[in-house]
Amino acid sequence: MKQGIRGPPPSMLVGNLLQMGKTECEDSNTARDGKQAITHGCCSNVLPFLDKWRQQYGPTFVFSMGNIQVLHMSHPDVVKEMAAYTSFDMGRPFYQKQGLYPLYGEGILHANGAVWAHQRKVMAPEFYMDKVKGMMKLMAESAVSVVNEWDRAIGSAGGVADIKIDEYLRNFSGEVISKACFGRNCKEIISKLRALQEIACKKVVLQGIPGLR
Repeated sequence: MKQGIRGPPPSMLVGNLLQMGKTECEDSNTARDGKQAITHGCCSNVLPFLDKWRQQYGPTFVFSMGNIQVLHMSHPDVVKEMAAYTSFDMGRPFYQKQGLYPLYGEGILHANGAVWAHQRKVMAPEFYMDKVKGMMKLMAESAVSVVNEWDRAIGSAGGVADIKIDEYLRNFSGEVISKACFGRNCKEIISKLRALQEIACKKVVLQGIPGLR
């Protein structure tokens, strides 16, 4: 690119999608064989191709999903500046809005311009410190419930058990959010939204390949 931003060389039509899939497959095989180092940096496990490219090209690089160019930035100062940027000129990418519209609609995660500004203004008071402190008891109760489930699983397994925690953590987040927003646990709605999310995200990944939109 003219700005001097480098990135992995793309392939015709599919861009870097094949490289992304290959890296994920290799990382999955390493984890299954027990050779993967335990780390708190979950990004290297969830999106291993981004971690690999950061090591090669630095915190700022560009890659492509088909004919869609993606600018990746992970430098803390740049991310902080972008998070504080409130101009309407910086909108959401069209391909994301189109592919994930059934899931997010015109919610704050995908809204642009005046719609986004209005939603942010409405939501901001709910994240003031006094409001967040008021949710601590609710969060603690949900966390204790998760820990108790783990204790029961370990006890039934004779004192040692392998627990896949990602599902528990997703349920914990969903329970806290639904109780804080609606006053009750909306498990059925959350499970349906999760299924819709999986379908929509698969569609977005392939959206950049000509002929598959």
